[in-house]
Amino acid sequence: MSATIKATELGLSDAQYVLETRFIANQDQAEGDKWIKQSAELGNKKALKYLNRSL
Repeated sequence: MSATIKATELGLSDAQYVLETRFIANQDQAEGDKWIKQSAELGNKKALKYLNRSL
């Protein structure tokens, strides 16, 4: 998972979205929310759709 974390630190929204799903799958909702929001801010369509469903 370190490659995914490195990609998220570089601001790659797809990697941030993947990381978010891993955190949520491991029951770390707060950390998952952090990454999904960052991904959405970069315009990731999947992250935006996820956030819109959560509202």
